[in-house]
Amino acid sequence: MDAIDRDAKLAELKHLIEKQSVGSVEELANKINLSRATFFRFINHLRIREQREIKYCRKNKHFYFETIK
Repeated sequence: MDAIDRDAKLAELKHLIEKQSVGSVEELANKINLSRATFFRFINHLRIREQREIKYCRKNKHFYFETIK
């Protein structure tokens, strides 16, 4: 994966989190064509870049941003 492709996938992941797209980790990873492990690396990268915590709601099955205090 080159830098342009990585940045596009990060932007798409951020968009999915912001709109609280419903789905399991595997479903969301498949939406942007990532493995499960790469998906979690991208989540950690976004946490650092956005300086916000990313949480998962099991009840509603979606990721969401939470401001780090």
